[in-house]
Amino acid sequence: MFKGTKNSNLALRYEEFIGWIISKDNKEFKIEKEQPSSLLICLPILEEDIELFYFEIILKTHVEEFPLRNLLLFAIQSDSTYWMSLGCKWVIELYKLTKSLYLNEELRKVVSDKRIEQKMRHELRTILTK
Repeated sequence: MFKGTKNSNLALRYEEFIGWIISKDNKEFKIEKEQPSSLLICLPILEEDIELFYFEIILKTHVEEFPLRNLLLFAIQSDSTYWMSLGCKWVIELYKLTKSLYLNEELRKVVSDKRIEQKMRHELRTILTK
């Protein structure tokens, strides 16, 4: 189970036969990786500490993969500058942790978006050229 540190009302767990469940404000939602409404509920995960999330969810769980790629794609394609920036920040930090790139093609479209701060766009360009 992953418990939010910045958003204490956030928890994430996996249940056999059900899948990933996110709890927020005492309500539970099953995460459907292809459902935008499900991913919308998951966006606050991007406000959490990426290293803690990575080690608690990605490395420690040996169950069905958490739909992180879908969540990041949803965030960087968002009309919200806030979520787009957080999605890009996570992609950069995940690259530093894993040396593998999430969303290669999708990021090529984002690096020219002026809503993303210049420093982040430069970091993304650097990653894309490796």
